[in-house]
Amino acid sequence: MRGCSVCKELEVVRGGVEDYERLAGYHYRERKAGPFAGIFALRAKGHLARRSGVKTVGVIVYKMPSMSCELRNAATGGVFAGFDRVTGLSLVNENVRCISRVIVEPRFRGIGLASRLVRETLAEVDVAIVEAIAEMGMVNPFFEKAGMRKIMVRRPGKSIRKAVDELKKMAEAKANALESEIGMLREEVSSLKQLLGVGEMDT
Repeated sequence: MRGCSVCKELEVVRGGVEDYERLAGYHYRERKAGPFAGIFALRAKGHLARRSGVKTVGVIVYKMPSMSCELRNAATGGVFAGFDRVTGLSLVNENVRCISRVIVEPRFRGIGLASRLVRETLAEVDVAIVEAIAEMGMVNPFFEKAGMRKIMVRRPGKSIRKAVDELKKMAEAKANALESEIGMLREEVSSLKQLLGVGEMDT
C-alpha cells in the first residue's frame, strides 16, 4: 500500500538464518527451512523499530530447485526436459531458484508486505526463472500480486483417482495370485521329479 506510513519505515535487505528463525514459528509448515540459496529480510528502521521493538518484520527464503517439476515443464514448454541427469541438473541449478518460505510477522500482515518481499527480491537472485509452489495461493495470491505468473496443472477428478486405485488393487491381487500359482506349480514339478526318480544331476 503506497499510502501506508508503516511501509515507509521498512526496508528489504539481505538477511540470514537468524532472520528466518525469528519468524519461523509463524509459518504453517515445519520450523526447519532446510538448505537455502538466499535469505532476504524486511526490517524495521527508525521510529518503527524503536516503537515496536521488532527488528525483522518479514523474511523470504530461496532454495535450489528440484531436478524435475511438472509445473516447471508446463511453464517452460519442457525446456529443461530430455537431458541426461548431469546436464539437466546443471541447467536447472544455473537458471532456476525456488521460493520456499515467505513469512510476515502477524502484526504487520494485510498491508502487502508478502508481495513486496517477493517483488523486491526477484531480481536479486539473478536467475532467469523463479518458481514457487503456492499451497495457500488460492487464499492469498501474493505471488501474482508481486508479478509472478500462475501455472496450474489439471489434476484427475476423484472418480478417476478412485478407478485408478481400484485398478492398482486388482493388479496387485492378480500378481499375488500368480505368485501363489507359480509356487504351487514348482511344488508339483518337484513332486513329479521325486516320483520319476529324477535327480538334480539329471535336470
